Amino acid sequence: MNEDARLVLAIYEHGTISEASRHMHLSQPALSKKLKALENRLGTKLFDRARHPLEPTLAGQAYLAFAKRAVAAENRVIKEVDAIARNARRRLTVGVSPARCDTLLADVVERFCRTTDDCTLSLVGIDSDEHLDALLSDDRIDFAAMTPSVPNRQLFVVETICEEHLQLFAPVAMADDLRGGKEAGSALDPAALEQVPFIMPPKPWPLNWIIRTSMDALGVRLNVAMHSCSTEMTFEMVRRGLGASILPSTFDFGRMDDEVARFDIAGLEKGGGLVLAHRKDWRPSEDACSFISILRAWLREHPGTTPTV
Repeated sequence: MNEDARLVLAIYEHGTISEASRHMHLSQPALSKKLKALENRLGTKLFDRARHPLEPTLAGQAYLAFAKRAVAAENRVIKEVDAIARNARRRLTVGVSPARCDTLLADVVERFCRTTDDCTLSLVGIDSDEHLDALLSDDRIDFAAMTPSVPNRQLFVVETICEEHLQLFAPVAMADDLRGGKEAGSALDPAALEQVPFIMPPKPWPLNWIIRTSMDALGVRLNVAMHSCSTEMTFEMVRRGLGASILPSTFDFGRMDDEVARFDIAGLEKGGGLVLAHRKDWRPSEDACSFISILRAWLREHPGTTPTV
């Protein structure tokens, strides 16, 4: 309990130490002693004792501003902890892919929060297959959704709910040169990538390794202009015309604009799918069922995501 903040607020609100002491169920000498001890710690007076009712000094005004915020925050924490103790507020923790969360889960999260009362939703980023294994094994998440990371299928239930493949994202100004006279929609010749600056996604991301392996297999030497950008930075640099990059087909879903062109590449590894994963002994709560139901409905509404449900 933030007792100092509450006693200063009580003195300010009641105007005298005697009234404040009655409100706080303390004797007047006890409250006076607490106030003096606080002022000694701060090295300044908080109230002008010569005025009636007591008025805060400049230092007192600054402390009051803090006290109001501190007491309000403490009251919120007390209320939330009490609700959790009474099981009045439920919790749902979902593992997600940070690189895909913005475009693929924002609508789902919004719908869930607007239609579900008294439930705190937490999203936990997944870095790798091993990380997802640990999160599920340690019961740190209820389930994982729309993630390319796949846990051990012998230990967990894994369902592919959305397919994705790798595509070339390029500035529209480069589109005609890349197409090389082919009709729109035709897969690009990998050799066309040697003609443009290339932006590599984040180095730790598995996609970086897939791109290099695929290009080596196709005999293409990339002209890397930027290396190991974040996924957001990679897309933004493409949008601004600095070069091209290879990203999952779902990456820019919902934020496509006229400045970015997308191409399939002949012979490029197709990638995989995004999965829903959970423990075999998992018993989904009503909130978990609601979230998954909203996710499946959203996928059916957006065929551009190539849902498998």
